[in-house]
Amino acid sequence: LAEVQIDLGMIPGYDPAAAVIMESQVVGTQLTCCVRDIVGALPPFVTKVGVFVDAPVGEVKQTLEFCGLDLAQLHGEESPEDCLALFPRAIKAFRIRSAADLDRMARYKVSAYLVDAYSPDREGGTGTCCDWQLARQAAANGSPIVLAGGLTPENVHRAIAIVHPYAVDVSSGVELAPGKKDCIKLRAFVEIARHAGTGRSWCSGG
Repeated sequence: LAEVQIDLGMIPGYDPAAAVIMESQVVGTQLTCCVRDIVGALPPFVTKVGVFVDAPVGEVKQTLEFCGLDLAQLHGEESPEDCLALFPRAIKAFRIRSAADLDRMARYKVSAYLVDAYSPDREGGTGTCCDWQLARQAAANGSPIVLAGGLTPENVHRAIAIVHPYAVDVSSGVELAPGKKDCIKLRAFVEIARHAGTGRSWCSGG
């Protein structure tokens, strides 16, 4: 079985935009061909991000090239060596809960770090806010931070004011129902994020 979840999250007049393409349990080439066709139909200046969980580096590279993706967002237990092999096209996600996680992040050479709420049994998408003070410490180290976890139009301004991230990542916080985005919430989120200090928003999920 294979599943592709696409959400462009693009609103005319807002830039830069990001299209997040999530790939799960890929079998054969049918799925990657579908993703390549979708990527090929996107307008210019859209960053295409593939989300991977513990995929072999060779498979990630092959998928990036075949599908025309720009970046790999890694949500598993990928090693520093894995990320180095993908540099500068890797974003590494970390589920943070203590200062030890910040020390672990420092071992990775990537283009950006995505910080999310800790969950013992989920790689992401918990809908729970991460520790913004810890995320602030990560951002203060000078590395680009993508803030994720439980963000909504109601709290993204405060989150940006505290953390000062490079970008924010939203999914369930702008949904009407699981997997179904609310255009009004999405527009409000992007507008608030832009005025709060970052014009960069990832909208991920189905």
